Amino acid sequence: MSVIKLKNSTTLIFRTAALLALAPLLREGLIEPRGLIVDAKSGVTGAGRRALEEYSFAEVDEDIHAYKLLSHQHSPEIARGLGVEIPVRSRKRCVFVFEAKPRWLDCPLVIDTNGVFFRPEGVTFVTGVSPPETEDPDCDDFEVIWPQFEELLWPTVAHRAPALESLKLVRAWACHYDLNIFDHNAIVGPLPGFENAYIAVGFSGHGVQQSPAVGRGLAELIAHGRYVALDLSDFGWARIAAGRPLLERNVI
Repeated sequence: MSVIKLKNSTTLIFRTAALLALAPLLREGLIEPRGLIVDAKSGVTGAGRRALEEYSFAEVDEDIHAYKLLSHQHSPEIARGLGVEIPVRSRKRCVFVFEAKPRWLDCPLVIDTNGVFFRPEGVTFVTGVSPPETEDPDCDDFEVIWPQFEELLWPTVAHRAPALESLKLVRAWACHYDLNIFDHNAIVGPLPGFENAYIAVGFSGHGVQQSPAVGRGLAELIAHGRYVALDLSDFGWARIAAGRPLLERNVI
């Protein structure tokens, strides 16, 4: 593939680096197609242009940490390079941080009927929403949708909790969900058609929450050939192939 075609077909990040590095070695029979591990590292610029504490010099100097475990929005491109189409897409989500006069530290996570959520975050609050499917296209940019706050989030927060009506917007950022458009649930287990490939994708915003159990489950599956502590079979590829959704409705 030429450089021009490559630039037009995919973003030049880890998914491309992994495929381009492995392809010629596998083609020439220089490595075995089993037990391959891609150990990739990037500078902080790989996470986008966001002024977050975790990307500051004090946090990243001579240090390293895992990035988007079980939640990376570009996982489907790796699978597509293997000839498997996974129903996971990159969808943008905006999170807004605001201050309010009442120090409502014991405020629970509140999810309105229109999908807007808000909760305390230290001495501030965070709020956001998952747009309707008709307004939620595939997306790769990190531009904050600022009108979302004044047109939808602020009015909803004020209606649900009048004490928070007099608020001050502090900052906001945009991130991406690896959204499973089939049923909004994770896809975990062997990749169809391969003996030595496993996937854990499509968590739709629940990756950090579910990653300890999924990590252990995959380790058991690889080491023992079966789940031991917790049976995750319902999240396997079989439901996708059979058109049998395991629907998760609580996605925010």
